[in-house]
Formats: sequence, C-alpha cells, structure tokens
Amino acid sequence: MDIGDDVSINMNVRIDYTGGLKVGRNVVISESAVVYTHSHGFDPHSPPRGFYKEIGDLAWIGARAIVLPQCQRIGKGSVIAAGAIVSSDVPPNSVVAGNPARVIRTLQ
Repeated sequence: MDIGDDVSINMNVRIDYTGGLKVGRNVVISESAVVYTHSHGFDPHSPPRGFYKEIGDLAWIGARAIVLPQCQRIGKGSVIAAGAIVSSDVPPNSVVAGNPARVIRTLQ
C-alpha cells in the first residue's frame, strides 16, 4: 500500500489492500467508506483474487461509498458521492453517484 502526502482517512473507513493500493496526494476518504481490492467471485470459499487499485490525486470518496474491486482506477480530481457503489473505473474530474455509480457530472 502506498499513500501520498496530505491524505485524510476518516472514522470507520475500511481499506482492503490485498490486491495492492496506491492512494494519491490530497485524497479524502470520508466516514464509513469501504475500498476493496480483492474478490472471491461467487464462491466465498475460493481463494481471493487481487485487483490493483489506484486512487488519483485530489479524489474525494464520500461517506458510506463502496468501491468494489472491479474499479481499478479513480481518476484525479474525481468525486464519489456519498453512498455510491462504484463497480467500474472513474474518469478524471468526474462526479459519480448511484448504484451502480455512473458519471453525473464532469468537473472543470
């Protein structure tokens, strides 16, 4: 696990780094967010399969958001809305929300 400078990880955050994780600079991970980097597929008794994940500089993961292992990159300057379930990569400077999370806005 590699964490950049000035990262804020708030209360009750769960971070799994089994598959490898790089967190950029000035990232905020809000209360009770969950970040997964491995999956057992559909068999909870199978060995875990790791997914390397990168969270870009200046990203913000909102409260109670869940970032699933299939999402391998959260782009620089992106915002994950509170409660979002992120199952795919997030482009830079995007706001994603919902279940499954989708781009709802592009930031300048």
